[in-house]
Amino acid sequence: MFSRTLKASLMLLALALSTGCHEGSQSEPSATYPSEPAVIEFFVAPEIEPPDPTLRVDDLRREFHRDGPDIAGRPSMRWLPLKDIEHWDSDVPPGIHEKRFTDPPTYFKVTHGLIVEVHDNRPYMLVFAAEGMCMTHDGADQWAIVSAARTVDHLNGLAIRFRFDEAGARLFGPVARESEDWRLATVVDGQVIAAGHMSRWRVPDSSTLVAAFPEQEIDALLRRVR
Repeated sequence: MFSRTLKASLMLLALALSTGCHEGSQSEPSATYPSEPAVIEFFVAPEIEPPDPTLRVDDLRREFHRDGPDIAGRPSMRWLPLKDIEHWDSDVPPGIHEKRFTDPPTYFKVTHGLIVEVHDNRPYMLVFAAEGMCMTHDGADQWAIVSAARTVDHLNGLAIRFRFDEAGARLFGPVARESEDWRLATVVDGQVIAAGHMSRWRVPDSSTLVAAFPEQEIDALLRRVR
């Protein structure tokens, strides 16, 4: 009886190994960097200085703190969550660096001139969502990133070179012109991962964008670009 039970157990173990159950002992993909292709979008981000009187930033801030980040009544603007703010600008002075966690609105105002507010302990950045001010996958125009590679920007900072297909190049042209003196936020899976000046990133070829990125994010993102 015992030998039959032992034999049956060994057979079940062999079956489990043959069907791949042994893979459970290996490390699982990080939830922060899922294995499926990344959804990458770009938004022009307004800066605090010089102020744009048409934005009425104080009103937008009041609405944010009253209603949260959903501003469906203002389709030309969005509040987007920031991803992993500990990876932003590790080279700033320590006193300012700590404000990423204690006072994100002041930190991003001082270091980037960007409009950031906090909801439920999570920082959100204000961006433009009007036509010609963003590249999203919401509209009828279907576009794609055909390649991405590690590179450096004009100031020798770490960056990713994105190359768009023909449809993406057409969309990127107006966005690049609108954001030439502002910042362009790179959004991955709905979260802002970086926001740099287009004057620092831009290259003459309208099918290519060189975007500055935190070092911790580059390889993880490149693995997800198909």
